[in-house]
Amino acid sequence: IPGLLQDAIGTWLADRNIKSEIVVFEDVYQRDVALEQGDIDAFIGEGSSVSVNEFNKPLLKIASVNMYLCVSKNRSDILKELNMALSELDSNDPFYVNQLSEKYFSNSALTVRISPAEHEWLDNHDNTLRVGYMDNFLPYCGTDSKGNAAGILVDAMEVGFKKIKANHEIKITYQPFQNAEDMVTAIHNHDIDVIFPVSNNVYYMEQNDLFKSKEVITSAMNLVYLNKMDEDTTATIAINRHNQIQYDYAQTNLPDSKMILYDSVSECLDAVNSGHAGCAILSGLRASVLLRNSKYINLNYIELPASTTKCFGVSTHNLGVLSLLDRALNTLDSKDTLTFTYKYLE
Repeated sequence: IPGLLQDAIGTWLADRNIKSEIVVFEDVYQRDVALEQGDIDAFIGEGSSVSVNEFNKPLLKIASVNMYLCVSKNRSDILKELNMALSELDSNDPFYVNQLSEKYFSNSALTVRISPAEHEWLDNHDNTLRVGYMDNFLPYCGTDSKGNAAGILVDAMEVGFKKIKANHEIKITYQPFQNAEDMVTAIHNHDIDVIFPVSNNVYYMEQNDLFKSKEVITSAMNLVYLNKMDEDTTATIAINRHNQIQYDYAQTNLPDSKMILYDSVSECLDAVNSGHAGCAILSGLRASVLLRNSKYINLNYIELPASTTKCFGVSTHNLGVLSLLDRALNTLDSKDTLTFTYKYLE
């Protein structure tokens, strides 16, 4: 394509004394058709905007080019305001441009093609990814009536790994666990490769030799209480001893509350319902499902200020699978996440 790309490939070839015929196309469609028909051997394109198809595969990065916004020579006032706005944006939200890249270029050729290191990991693991998950934790994860894994976890894995391009089909297996401790033990015993969910609690991750993936989903947290709130509502809080995310959230956001540990979320809600605990905390998505039960008709809830992020967790000694997971998650957009979520709230 004429312009910056043509200049970049010319410079790159000259610096390496490579002789090559350069063919200039007026638009990307003509270029892509020429590659498909074998009229050209390769093309240069902007990595984030090259679409994915069976005829192209990124080979190497040859240059970086700065991009600018331009204004009329007669509108220096706009230029001054524009420069001030960009400077302020960079100061207030330094990751804004990265967020835009993830939003608009998540399915580019560079983001969906698996790297050599990721291919090596898959080759060494029979192209199989073994995922451990918390059971009875829908809509995030759980086991359906047929014994199959279900929830947002499964949908995110299936959609994300279907979009990325690997040499062979990636097989995903699932194993349920009743508590977070057993999941962490299993991952360090090499019985599984990935666990779900973990939060973005840095201390917990360091203590358990884990790295977290990009976020799978972020959700609000709700405080569940009996009838109406008063000054004693948060004095005692029922916590599921097997739910590390819930425990961490209470410890961080309700540090003055006395935690009473129970073996399940149902026991937590029963404790609040009977008055043995002043409150419990539930993810916003789970609250709307669990409180449909008629026996909890007297329980109410309000949304708490802080939300929680659910991620995958991997061993710190297993970076290949972390890169693979992040690549799959990068292909998901907000519409995918909404579809996953509301599927389990109907």
